[in-house]
Amino acid sequence: MPAWLADLASNPDLLAAILVGFFAQLLDGTLGMGFGVLSYTLLGGIGLDPKSVSATVNASKIFTGAAASIAHLREANVSRRMLLGLIGGGVTGALAGSLMLITFQSDQLKLVVNLYLLLVGGLILYRARRPRHQPATPPRSGIIGLFGGILEALAGIWGPFVTSSMVERGGAPRYVVGSSTIAETIVAVTVTSVLVGHLGLAAVSQLALGLIGGALLAAPVSARLTRRLPSGLAVICIGLLVIVTSLTRLAQQLL
Repeated sequence: MPAWLADLASNPDLLAAILVGFFAQLLDGTLGMGFGVLSYTLLGGIGLDPKSVSATVNASKIFTGAAASIAHLREANVSRRMLLGLIGGGVTGALAGSLMLITFQSDQLKLVVNLYLLLVGGLILYRARRPRHQPATPPRSGIIGLFGGILEALAGIWGPFVTSSMVERGGAPRYVVGSSTIAETIVAVTVTSVLVGHLGLAAVSQLALGLIGGALLAAPVSARLTRRLPSGLAVICIGLLVIVTSLTRLAQQLL
């Protein structure tokens, strides 16, 4: 057995990180959410400090998001107007959220956000039963990106909030997912830079390598699935994933 494979087999946490990275990116790249919540669940479950968890997950997202972004651009899953709004608001929110994470604990905020997401998931499923019409005005991506950036820094919530909010307001799932993925990558760079600058490189766990490795394998597949997934089915899947995500995080926080 090769030495690297023996090392992998002897480190169950790293093996788990690779598997989580693969399946999380498959969900995230296809539906615009999943990487953060699954990665946070894994790292939080093995006892990492919340600041280290945020730094590790966002450092991983720089690489996984870059691969997914390239794949989405190749598949033409991006709306320029939506993307610019998400980047502008997201970076501003990421700076604010990173400073808040460094300053104080955010457990109460996480509880409120997860309850909100549970309601949003139910609303998405309810509206998915009706014929969808293009809204008179596009989703306010700048405002949604602002709150998404804050939540990404504090609790690893970008996709569940941003993607679900954009879809709930009538955004086409294909373009929401592609644009959100690219914006999330830039937000991850912002959060990581602030946390590493404050805490040092030691804040980034070695498990980031496992998350990145697994995610890179899934990125091209997920982007193609996004393009081919019927819009109505994508809305239902997003709604279900938001509900499962919020319930998982609520259980993790309350139990």
